[in-house]
Amino acid sequence: MDHPDHSPRPDLPRARAAAADLYAQVIRPDPDPIVLEAARVLAALWTAAELSGGGDEHVEHWLTNAPDLSVPRRILGAHRVGACGAYPGRLVAADLAAYDHARPEHCQAVRAAIMAALTVATVVS
Repeated sequence: MDHPDHSPRPDLPRARAAAADLYAQVIRPDPDPIVLEAARVLAALWTAAELSGGGDEHVEHWLTNAPDLSVPRRILGAHRVGACGAYPGRLVAADLAAYDHARPEHCQAVRAAIMAALTVATVVS
């Protein structure tokens, strides 16, 4: 029986690899809600970056330089990107809106979780 290869792939963009790592943490028992939101926000940002023809640099720009995530939200909304899983048909942009409207401390914790995952993904890839 063949098992999937979970070794780091150098061709996999950092943002996507970091999102996969965050989602792997979420499936463990008693997941941290901050990590769950960080996984959703990063997945939405990566999707928006791909739709706009960008990549990791777009994700990092939105996280570090943008006052809010309205640009990736508009990109996702324009493409009507739906989420699958627990909320079928829910727009992925809703994850970004929830992040933008959270308390500043919560946003900082989510951003810190994403940046930590991106840093680890940078070292691995």
